[in-house]
Amino acid sequence: MANLSSLWKRAGREGFTSEAKSRIISASLARAKSLLPSVVSKVKAKEKGKGNDKKIAAKPKAGEKQVPNQGKSKQSANGQPGKIDRTITDFDFLSQP
Repeated sequence: MANLSSLWKRAGREGFTSEAKSRIISASLARAKSLLPSVVSKVKAKEKGKGNDKKIAAKPKAGEKQVPNQGKSKQSANGQPGKIDRTITDFDFLSQP
């Protein structure tokens, strides 16, 4: 984290050149890549402990045409878009069943 802070300070001194921004992005991605495996394993372990309560969609039979989702947004019965809970973190959202 100290490395990233020093990169930001250095970028400020350099006038936020594209090279300085590139170094910040690279450092941020490197940190994310190093943290990701432990987060993934925690989520997998949590889901594995819950059991498999999810229904698995049946595979289409030979000759049947699979119709993709038409990209419609989630709407309630009255035709209005569903409410989005913006108070939860990305991790909590992705961890929901």
